[in-house]
Amino acid sequence: TGDADLAPVGVVAIQRRKDYYSFIAPFYSDEGEFATSGGIYHRRQGWSWPLIVLPVEASKHQLGAVVAHELTHHVLAGLDMPLWAEEGLTQMMEERVTGAPSLRVDMDTRERHEEHWDDEALERFWSGEAFHSPHGDEQELAYNLSQIIVRGLLTRNAKGFFAFARAAERADGGERSAQDHLGVSLQDLAIRSH
Repeated sequence: TGDADLAPVGVVAIQRRKDYYSFIAPFYSDEGEFATSGGIYHRRQGWSWPLIVLPVEASKHQLGAVVAHELTHHVLAGLDMPLWAEEGLTQMMEERVTGAPSLRVDMDTRERHEEHWDDEALERFWSGEAFHSPHGDEQELAYNLSQIIVRGLLTRNAKGFFAFARAAERADGGERSAQDHLGVSLQDLAIRSH
């Protein structure tokens, strides 16, 4: 609610990018490939509070965007919102805080989306896996698609989107809530975004 206190969050700013990756490495499993990041929001059972960790070798504008992005994750942490919806909102908050638009969809980007998002790739998007993908440009396209979908939903049906967000379950990517509150399936949302 609007008058609820925000829970504490720790912020760790690390000067060099290689030290940043060394610091966050224990947050991940020992095996596998992982995507790069400009900052993370990490919470763990038993911790007194979650952490925002970021490298500070970026520009002042980039740091503002990262802090806004990760604080938005913190604010939304109590919801079970699918990652695609949460990432769409976090990027919109980056814009709100910095005043600089981040969504760009030109013909090249549109063609990349059309080539990439087959049924298998969309399943990774809805599950949240695509946002951590180290393969090709999937991570970039996932962030872009999340913002396209969330912006479109907020423009066409803000009340429906917020009802969806409150009821959505991360486990099913928001499928049931999308049908109940938006009147569409996730497949339909993907089709509408192209």
